[in-house]
Amino acid sequence: MRLAVLFLRTRLVGPALVWLVVAALLAWFCLVRYDDLPLDLAALALPLLPAVVIGVTARSPFGDVEEVASQPLPLFRLLYLAGLLVIGIALLIGAASVAGIDLRLALVRTLVGYTGLALLCGRILGHRLAWLAPLAYAAATLYLNAASRWAWPKQVPVEGWSLFCGLSLGALGLLAAAQATPRDEPDEL
Repeated sequence: MRLAVLFLRTRLVGPALVWLVVAALLAWFCLVRYDDLPLDLAALALPLLPAVVIGVTARSPFGDVEEVASQPLPLFRLLYLAGLLVIGIALLIGAASVAGIDLRLALVRTLVGYTGLALLCGRILGHRLAWLAPLAYAAATLYLNAASRWAWPKQVPVEGWSLFCGLSLGALGLLAAAQATPRDEPDEL
């Protein structure tokens, strides 16, 4: 139990939860205030902040110490990141439900995909730059035709390809972040 508490404290779980709540409140405000906001733009932009928060908090301040820990930490990392993802999903679904807009499936799919992108980017470039991949992908997707296979965040959420892309990116990102010892700098990998 003590290891789990120390693990969560080093990952700054408190500020991460605060930022996830802030992201849900901002999503609710945008959905209520800008009721004429195109749904594909809302599904594209609103999951960015929670995904970035989850990607950035995957970092570890300890590096080599985690490799020699008495308990295997990949399971802790996986549970921690999956737990944050579930909390982020629940908060975004709650914001969309309270706003009365049926975007729940699109928000979930896009949040899972963006989180996977953030975790993969954090693994490659360092977790301080985990925000780069989801933001760049969302910006590039704005200019793509919705029928393009690369524009999965703008497509219907239950369509086979868009659902496959979002879930695959999320699973790959979670596995990459759980297996590797997360560090701050890419040259430490």
